[in-house]
Amino acid sequence: MSLKFKTPFFKEFTLSIAGHVEKALGGLRDRGYHAGLPLGRWYPRFADGLTVAVTEKRTKVEIDGLAAALAEVLK
Repeated sequence: MSLKFKTPFFKEFTLSIAGHVEKALGGLRDRGYHAGLPLGRWYPRFADGLTVAVTEKRTKVEIDGLAAALAEVLK
């Protein structure tokens, strides 16, 4: 997993995920996270892209939990 684009971002960013993005999203949903948008649905050339939005409504604990859940799902 890495940042898909090397440009600056503010609240939204896109991750490049090896494997099936929809499967990763399913694993995150099972852990209580509605994590993001699979870019491949609209842009087939970005099939490995997962766009995530993090706003002021989320705490550090919530963001850390999402990061840990994503790492677990991608093992």
